[in-house]
Amino acid sequence: MSNDSTTPEPQLTGSPRSVLAALVFTFITNIDMTTVLTLLPVAIFGGTTVPPLTFSLALSIQVGASLLGSTLVPLLFRGMHAGWMLAISALLKSCGFLALLVTVHEPGLYAFAVLAGFGRGVSKVGSRLLLTNATHEGNRAKVFQLFFITMNVALLIAPLVAQAAVSNDVAQLTLVGLIVLELAGGVWAGVAARRVGSDNQATRKLTVSGGIKLFLRGGPAAVLGYTLIAYFAMGFIMAMFLLYATVNPRLADFRSLFLSFEPLALIVIQLAFMPFWSKLPRSVVYSAAAVTCGAGVLLSFTSSVVLVLAGLALFAFSECLAMPASQVEASKVVAKAQLATMLSLVTILSAVGEIIGNVVAGWIVRNAGGLLPAATASGMAVSVIVLIGFGVASAGILRTTRTGGDAMPDVAAVREGKN
Repeated sequence: MSNDSTTPEPQLTGSPRSVLAALVFTFITNIDMTTVLTLLPVAIFGGTTVPPLTFSLALSIQVGASLLGSTLVPLLFRGMHAGWMLAISALLKSCGFLALLVTVHEPGLYAFAVLAGFGRGVSKVGSRLLLTNATHEGNRAKVFQLFFITMNVALLIAPLVAQAAVSNDVAQLTLVGLIVLELAGGVWAGVAARRVGSDNQATRKLTVSGGIKLFLRGGPAAVLGYTLIAYFAMGFIMAMFLLYATVNPRLADFRSLFLSFEPLALIVIQLAFMPFWSKLPRSVVYSAAAVTCGAGVLLSFTSSVVLVLAGLALFAFSECLAMPASQVEASKVVAKAQLATMLSLVTILSAVGEIIGNVVAGWIVRNAGGLLPAATASGMAVSVIVLIGFGVASAGILRTTRTGGDAMPDVAAVREGKN
């Protein structure tokens, strides 16, 4: 039990320096990883670029390795404080970047996917633990909202950095700079957070035991299905726009704009509408998330810059509504004793959904042959799948949690989405 008197919880006295370290590391690790992922399909490394299907496979491997890293944290890092976990994750990601300096052909690319992905998984847990342990309970909602904004600012800037690296033919030099930045951020996080002790109870909550039984129950199955669909849509959109130079060569010059616009829209929507989310009926929230996600996917693969931007804005709106829902609703469909297992399954299904989305995007790009009509038709099919999936899962969630009230909980502290 987590309240065992022989295993006291850490004293959370608050450490602004450690909070700052976690936020700075979050910014660095997201800008580093997103810059590299943005460069790979379009930059020339050693006279070659990464083929679309190979890239989507590597992207999926990276997501899978990230899931593995998050899952193994309780075994590999028990007793270690979160700051040094971030330092180790920085070392792993730097080794992955270094592999790309050697070659972007399959051996180096897949080594990058495994090492950087595993490191990213460790950093997900480390950042979350450090922010939790370094803040008072009453301040965590605000801190995690700041965490979300910091993450999306990095996602906004990274494509612009990648575009500059491509245009100046300095992709490999950029990789060297990112390695230095990643290592510096990791060391500083480890040193700055050294006064924040480890939280073994928190890391144990990430393990999965007996979770298969939850799939047989209506409420948990609905939440997990909702999670799968939401992250499938996110993985599909992300991979398609990373490969946008192949998806739609006519608008290839706008690729960096599209990649930066979606996180910018997320930030603006989150800040502008956050006070209203908790006041909306849950049925309205789920309906709006489904419709805007389906419409956003569809418009994102048109031939008009304005329509593509409108589609990304709608998708960002949907993401602000849908992504927190799986974690918020998880606490309503299981008993408190099963919440840890349920959250672990949510993490697993989010990674599985993202992997499927990545692979589907890569398959579409390979078979579309750079023809936008084919990509548009595929986007239409995916939008229909998303609408139906969201509709079925939402109905299941609303039916099984009807007794929990009709107000959507505050989502500021649970939006972890892409980190």
